[in-house]
Amino acid sequence: MNTVASRHAQRGLSPLSVLLILGCIGFVGFIAMRIVPIYMADWTVNAAIEGLALEPDVTQRSPNELRSALAKRFDVNNIEEIKPSDVHISKEAGRLTVGIDYEVRKPLIGNIDVVVKFSHEQVVVK
Repeated sequence: MNTVASRHAQRGLSPLSVLLILGCIGFVGFIAMRIVPIYMADWTVNAAIEGLALEPDVTQRSPNELRSALAKRFDVNNIEEIKPSDVHISKEAGRLTVGIDYEVRKPLIGNIDVVVKFSHEQVVVK
């Protein structure tokens, strides 16, 4: 009786289970391919703000000059999601604060979109 039961015992996954697992892995990979570039672009935006703080005489520049410098960095890095109105610059008592608040909306599947909001702020004291 043990030999009959052991012959009929299942070994490994059924083809349906393998397809289900591969489908789930593919779906997660598809989602990652849509979302990862959004975060990579955001890392570039953050690096541009931090790089702006390292420029010489940055506290002496006007807000329009700073926006222009950031816009050039965004153009070089192909960042299209940020508008000039998203950049907030304030100067108080020798302290310069550059902030960016923006959101990115990308299509995911059909009429389903991914919306990601970002907020960065860099304080420069010189």
